[in-house]
Order: sequence, then structure tokens, then C-alpha cells
Amino acid sequence: MGVCTSSSSKNNQQQQKSKTETKINQQFSLIGEQKNSTNQFQENQRTITPIRRLSQNQNITPVQMNSAKNGTMAIRRTSHATTMTTKTMIIQSSQIQEQQKTGSLSNLTYQRSNNKQVTKTLLVSASKNFSIVSSKNLDNQGKTVMQHNETGQLVQIEVLKFDTKNHEYLNKLEEIKLDNMHIVKIIDTLVDHNKRIYQVMYECCAGGSLSKLLGCSKQSDKKIGIIFYQMIEALAYIHSQGLSHDELTIDSFSIFDDSSTPFIKLSDIRSIYQLMYPKEAHLYSDPLSQKHQNHKPKNQHHHQHVNQNEIKTRNKCNDVWALAIIILQLRNKELPYNIQEIDSFDPQDYLNNHPSEMNSLLLEMLRINRNDRITLKKCLEHPFLINMKQVQPQDLLQPLKNMIKCKNMTYIHKCIFQYLLHNYANDHLKVLTKLFITADTNKDGSLSLQELKELFSIEGKDLIEQLDLQKELTLDEFLLLASNKDIILTQDIQESSFKQLSRQSNLITLKSMCKFLNNYDELLIQKDFNTFHLNDGINLKEYREFLINYETPIPIV
Repeated sequence: MGVCTSSSSKNNQQQQKSKTETKINQQFSLIGEQKNSTNQFQENQRTITPIRRLSQNQNITPVQMNSAKNGTMAIRRTSHATTMTTKTMIIQSSQIQEQQKTGSLSNLTYQRSNNKQVTKTLLVSASKNFSIVSSKNLDNQGKTVMQHNETGQLVQIEVLKFDTKNHEYLNKLEEIKLDNMHIVKIIDTLVDHNKRIYQVMYECCAGGSLSKLLGCSKQSDKKIGIIFYQMIEALAYIHSQGLSHDELTIDSFSIFDDSSTPFIKLSDIRSIYQLMYPKEAHLYSDPLSQKHQNHKPKNQHHHQHVNQNEIKTRNKCNDVWALAIIILQLRNKELPYNIQEIDSFDPQDYLNNHPSEMNSLLLEMLRINRNDRITLKKCLEHPFLINMKQVQPQDLLQPLKNMIKCKNMTYIHKCIFQYLLHNYANDHLKVLTKLFITADTNKDGSLSLQELKELFSIEGKDLIEQLDLQKELTLDEFLLLASNKDIILTQDIQESSFKQLSRQSNLITLKSMCKFLNNYDELLIQKDFNTFHLNDGINLKEYREFLINYETPIPIV
């Protein structure tokens, strides 16, 4: 059994530089290639131009020097979701503009499909591309939630004033970059010297805080177990980087997707870098931490009353305890103890009164003595979590049905759907990516017919036979075939994509289409243009009909 130990901040920082670059490169990237574009915003008769940070070997142009002299230079920081610089520019939380180009489906920037209905309220000064989202089901966690008017992309914008603590936070984001599918990504950051603010754009979890499940009917042990695994995986990754969170609560996690199997992400990430003293964090601290806090003056754990430059120490053991408490809270709709009586809390006695398959693991996580407490790395090897990691059969039924529909899809359909999925349904693709990774049991980066058959020894057996899979599927192929095409075949998306692919004209041609496609074979596209009588160009009506008939393609009359 692994034993949880605490490590000092100093040691972690010494190890971090050498580990971060190698660790991040080994992780599966969900972020696509981005190309720079220059965007300009007019505000109070000022022009703010985004300037990428320059290396020592690069020169500042005269235009950039003038911008700096006028005090209007907005400096783009490196995106933390990718090693490439993103094109998204934020001037303020109500002024956002973004342009995106296509890329591999396995390399995705976060976008939210607009098939989900939300109420939008335009700000007076909001950019024409984004608007404020107002939704009862969306917990913005103190950030501004915005949605792209065409693609439906949801993002969260946090505006931070110029001060020492916020400056240190952004510097730490530059230094320590996290890459795990169960941790929200930072898409972009910007410094506006005129307004003396920082802005941080986060990936948005549209399902809201995990705590909303407390108000729902009792969850099954299987559903809670699946959530349990994802939470452990996120924090185990953080611990593997020599880091810890130290201030976990149930609201530290959010629901990225709440379909048949919930997709959970750690959404409160700032505490990884700095102590933030959330008001409920002490409820999830182990008895040793609580005894220490009991000697502090009242309310000292609130950030208003503490030294802003206090050094964060690492306590991985407390993360282990907090995760177990969160799971018990989800199971039983309440904390397992009254915080004033935590010293008398007996985990063994409590678990005996609340039997469950997961109790043997929870007991190891709730050892009062920190030296006896299991590590998160060892938690992932526990039989219960290994079972929860497996793909649930119902999660693959619909993707399999989608794959069968694509048997007769043309090469042009594949190219256009790849473009549409990348630009209008990235959240959907991320869920499918998670499904692919967990279904790939031998971790060779592909799905074989045998692996699919093993998943569906009973359920879905007939579907597997209809699939007639001739070769193993790569991730890109799986995403293209298994995706729900209804998401990208809405009228709004058809009209928006037609404008792009036709380059604002009335016809899509081979030349105009290829301007927006990535990794395509022009000869195969030309062959399909000839076969389906598309050489004279495709108007909007023909474009709609051609896309909708992807199951049984017919030539344009």
C-alpha cells in the first residue's frame, strides 16, 4: 500500500522545470494547431493591438513601439492549453473576438456546440461574435460566461486587477502548465495596461458545479464510482507533477458533460498555485488540519485576513481525505460529520453504517494517521476504480449507430464533417475522445473489432456485425464516424459554414472549399466533384441537401 507524504514547496519548484515539459508532451493533447491573426477593437476611440511576446532574437516593429508608447499595448501570454499561440484576443470580459481554422480532430480547441439552448443577453459593448450567457443551469463560479454567437463555444472569463498576488498567479501559469482531460484548460490570457487588468479565458463546464447533484435524486453507486475515478485521476496527475490542491471542496469540480456517463473536470485550479482560502475548505480538511485551524483566530482562513504572500506548502494527504469526503457527501447527501465534532469522527464505524462496494477504498483514504493514508496513485490500482474506469456499454451504443450510418459516406462528406465538427462541436468530440481512450484497452492508439466485441459481448452484438469494420480505427477516424451528425446539421450551422466555405459568395467551389480544409487529398475531392456533378459549384440549397443525404449520397441534378 502506498503511503501519502507531504513535500515542501521549494523541492517541488526545483523539480517542476525539468518535469513539466516532458510530462506535458507525454499527455494526450486535445488542443489543435492555431494560426495567428490580428484583431482590432475600437473602444473610446482607442485601438488595442494584441502583440505576441517576443524572444530575444526578435525585434519589435515600429507599429508595436508606437502602441507601447501610447499605453495601449495588450500583451498576449502563451496559451496554457497548447504550445501554440491561440488566436483568441480578450480586451475585457465583455469584448471578445476569436477566429479559428481547421485542424486534426484529435487536436482540439474548446468549443461548445450551439445545439444546447441557452438564453443570451448582449452587452452594450460586447463584440459581435460573443454574448453573455444567462442560464439557470450554468454555474459561472464568479467568472463571466460567454458564448460564441455562431459556433456556440462557451468560455469563462475571469478579470483580475493588477496586484502582486494576481501577477504571481499568472507567472505560475506560465511556469506550470497542466494537461489532463479531467482538469479545465486555460485557453488564453491577456494583459491590458490601460485598464490595469488581467483577463484569463477558461474552458467552460456547461453542466455546472458537481454540488448540483446534491439536489437531485439519490445517485447510483455506479454513477458515483465513475465520478470518483475521474476525480482521483485528475488529482493523481496533479500529485505526479509534485503539486497538490490543498483546498478541495465539492464545488472544486464541475460537470463538463452530463450524458449517460458524467464527464467531470477539476474547475477550481487556482488553489493549485496559490492559497485562496475558500470559506468551506475547512469542512473537507482532515482532523489534523482542523486541529491546527482551531488554534487560529476566528475567520483567519478567509483570504481577506491572511498574508497575501504566504508561501503555499504541499499537503497531498489532505487532498486524499477531501476526495473521500466529497464522495460520501454525494452518496449520502450530507457531510459524514459535524465539523465541530470531527475529532470524534470514526471512519470505520461510519462506513459500517453505510455499506457500499467502494468502502474498502474509502477506508484507506480516511486513515486518521497521514502516514497510513493511501496515495492517489495506489487508489487508481484499487479493483473498484479499475472497474469504474471501463467504458460502460450504453456509452458506445449511440456512437456505434452513428458509425453504421457513415458506411457510404463520400470523401467530400468526410472532409466537410471534419471541418464542421472541429469548428462547431468540440465539446462533443472531447467526450468521444475520452470514450476512445478508455475503450482502447491495449493502449495502442487504435480500436480493433475485437476490442469492440469485448465491450459488447451481449449488448450491441448485432450492431458490431452491421459495422463490418475492415481495419482498426484511429482516433481521428473514430471521432469522424462516431460523432452525432445532427449536432452539426442544424440550419444555423449550415448557413454559417456555407458562408465560410464559399468565401462569402453564392457558390462553394473546389478551390474555395480547400482553403478551409486540413490534410485533404485534392485528387479524391476532385473525383467526388466529378461523380456528384459538383464542378459548377454548390449553392446553399444543394449544400444542405448534399450534407443531409450523407447516408445515401446522390448526385446533384
